Amino acid sequence: MLKSVIRLIFISFLIYLWVSNPFPFVSFEDINFNSQSQKIVTIRGGAKGYRSRKPKNFDANFHRILQKGFPDWERRIEYEQKQRKLYESAQNKFKMSPLGISSPDKLLSTEEKDAIAYFQGTGFYADCQKLEERPNVFDTRETFLLKMHNTKMRENFLNGLNRLSEKNLE
Repeated sequence: MLKSVIRLIFISFLIYLWVSNPFPFVSFEDINFNSQSQKIVTIRGGAKGYRSRKPKNFDANFHRILQKGFPDWERRIEYEQKQRKLYESAQNKFKMSPLGISSPDKLLSTEEKDAIAYFQGTGFYADCQKLEERPNVFDTRETFLLKMHNTKMRENFLNGLNRLSEKNLE
């Protein structure tokens, strides 16, 4: 009887530890490595924590349909491609930096730091990528699609896109 109570307490304690800090879900940014290791930067694909801030009317099937073929405008795509090139350049610098450098982010240009902020949805981009804001050039594809779950925003965007295509035909 006592052994089963001790086992139950031990298992409860392990469950409590896992729930309070689940190891598989800890990001590498949260782990403190020694000063000689490289800093790891991850792309989150949109606004910081966008997965936890899904729209109230989020429908996974509808989102998959949007991902496959919802139109986008050229300026936003061009901006994201430019930022992606800078982001990849920053990642290469992190990979190439000698292990002795305590903070390899000193090697980054301001444009590369801006690209990292763009994909992580931090700094200036945190406000631009909020789901309550109108779609704009500073959205990533993912935050743009999350905004399209709002019917009014989607209709306004499609109406504007139609107006632009009508102007181009004239």
